Amino acid sequence: MSFDIDSRNGLHFPVKPFWWITLGYCSEYIAPSVTAACRYWDSNSWDGLNADQAHKLGAALQCALDDGRVDELARELFVVVYKDQWWGGGDLGENRDEQEREYVNIFTSEVNRWIEFLERCHGFTIS
Repeated sequence: MSFDIDSRNGLHFPVKPFWWITLGYCSEYIAPSVTAACRYWDSNSWDGLNADQAHKLGAALQCALDDGRVDELARELFVVVYKDQWWGGGDLGENRDEQEREYVNIFTSEVNRWIEFLERCHGFTIS
């Protein structure tokens, strides 16, 4: 399954399915009261957020990025995805620190891209 994230003002957020599910989880974890307006983060049901909600989510994610909560969440999720062999192969051996650093860096980069989109969009839909 793939996802298309389109804003109501013509912007498109390109993202691979793994990272979209991860960004949806991160968004719900960081700002549950804002993200509750979108019930189907992991389906192509045309659900989404309006402009005000999207901007509030972007602001909440930026605060979480600034205060280290995004980094902390990325490190927690790394253990899960690594053990499930989605990232590195299941054995948290000698390459663990490198793998974790790579995952956290990409996670943070994806959150930054998501924040930029949320700041510029006029709401979005997931299709």
